[in-house]
Amino acid sequence: MPLACKKGCATCCTQSVTMTGLEGLLIIAYLKRNERFDELEIILAERTKSSTSLPLTTNEFAEYCLKGIEPEEPVHEEWDFTPCPFLQNDCCSIYPVRPFACRAFVSTTNCGETGSAEVTPLTMTINTAFTQLVEHLADGSKWGKMLDILGCYTANKDAKNTEAGNRPLRDAKPLPGLIVCEDEQKPVQAILGRFLAISLNGVPIRTLLKLEGVI
Repeated sequence: MPLACKKGCATCCTQSVTMTGLEGLLIIAYLKRNERFDELEIILAERTKSSTSLPLTTNEFAEYCLKGIEPEEPVHEEWDFTPCPFLQNDCCSIYPVRPFACRAFVSTTNCGETGSAEVTPLTMTINTAFTQLVEHLADGSKWGKMLDILGCYTANKDAKNTEAGNRPLRDAKPLPGLIVCEDEQKPVQAILGRFLAISLNGVPIRTLLKLEGVI
């Protein structure tokens, strides 16, 4: 589909990005490999105060939806429009290892001109499905705001300290099932079917992710 997103468009690149510990480890490794770890330490030292609570992870929210239960915990958090510290001249300086949330955030209109992104419902559903799969893959790690995750995994490699200096983090959860409307099931199944059939070293991704019986 035609997208307005292009190099230099950074309106959506804020500190509200959430990700898993698995994605955090990829970023940390990338910065070390490129001799930029000192840059991360400066960023973490200067980060703004985080909120004391964190909304549900995508898979936690999906489980509530699938069970038809109203969540008791917050689902959304007020958006923080502070620019991402990894922006350099309105371009992502960790682009090869940017979180999936950044990869998936797209718009059919120019956000800087209209003030908000325009995303089709089907695009949102597909992105949510893959976000769930990323969290499922990261089951056993942590989930939270990008800088809080990086701070946790930098200070404590095994991330046993869930607060990481009073920074709220949640546990990444396994896939409880997908939240897809009936009229979107066929296109979503077609895309996921092609993805899950891809093999790595002869083993289908569906098998590697232990998704038989789940989707």
